[in-house]
Amino acid sequence: MTTSVGGTTQTIQASDLQTLLGTAMQEGGGTGHVQSDLDRALTSGNPRRLPVAFVTIPLDVSCSMGLRTVRCALKEALPATLRQVKRNAQDLQEFVLVRVTTFSSGVREVVPWSSVDDAMAALERVNPTCGGSTRADLAVADAIERTEEIKRRADDLHLRRGGSAITIVTDGYLTDDKGRGVPYPKELVDRIAALQGGHHIGFTALGMGDAVSEELVALAPPVAGKDGSRGHAVMYQGDYENADAWRLFARFIANASYGVGTDRAIEDVVTHEGFVIVS
Repeated sequence: MTTSVGGTTQTIQASDLQTLLGTAMQEGGGTGHVQSDLDRALTSGNPRRLPVAFVTIPLDVSCSMGLRTVRCALKEALPATLRQVKRNAQDLQEFVLVRVTTFSSGVREVVPWSSVDDAMAALERVNPTCGGSTRADLAVADAIERTEEIKRRADDLHLRRGGSAITIVTDGYLTDDKGRGVPYPKELVDRIAALQGGHHIGFTALGMGDAVSEELVALAPPVAGKDGSRGHAVMYQGDYENADAWRLFARFIANASYGVGTDRAIEDVVTHEGFVIVS
C-alpha cells in the first residue's frame, strides 16, 4: 500500500495490516514532518478556527469494478460529492477536511487531507485505472489510522472537532492477493463496531454490483437507536448507465459522510429503484 505524507511516498505491504490496526489504537503523535503536514491541513484553510470535521472516502478500483465505473466515480460522482459536502459545511458553520483513497491489491492516497476546494482540484489530476484484488480491509484500516491520527493532532492544537466519517464504496467480496474470497479479520470488524457504536467514527458503505450484504455490514455495522437498529450500508443493484444513479451516489456519499446524517441519507436514496438497505 502506498500513502504520501509531506510529498514522501511510504510503501506499506499487505502483511502490515496488523501494524496498521495497532497504530490506529495507540495514543500519541507522529513524526515531525507528519505533524507539520497535518498542521497545514488543519489551520491554513480555517482562519476563523471553525470546528473541524473529517471525511475519508475509500474507493474500490479492483478489476471487477471496470474502468468505466471507476472513471465515472472519480470524475463525476466524487466531485459532485465534494460540492455537496461543501454546501453542508457552510450550513453547519464548520470546516471540513477530506481524504480520498483508492484500493485494489493495496491502497493509494489520491487526495491527502485537504479542504474541499483543494480536494476537487486534486481529483482533476487523478488518472483513473483499475485492476487487482479487493483489499477493502487494508483500505479501512488505513482510513481508521489516518483519521485517528489527525483527530489527535487537532486536539494537540486545541481545535474544536466536528464529526468523523469513513464512507467506503466497493463492489464485491474481500479477496486476498491471489483473488480468493476471505473473511474480514475479526480484529478489524471489532474495531469498526467499537468506533461506530461509540460514535467516534461514523462508517457507511455503498455496495455496487455484486457486493455481498454480510461484507457491507462488517464495514458499516448497524447503529442502535430509539426505534431499533438502523442499517448503515446500502446496495445499488440498478442500471449503471443511468446518469441519475451517479447523481444519487454523490448525494448519498456526501450526506451520509457529513452534514445530514446517515439515516436521512439512506432514507433519501432507498426511495429510488435499485437501492436497498442492508442490515
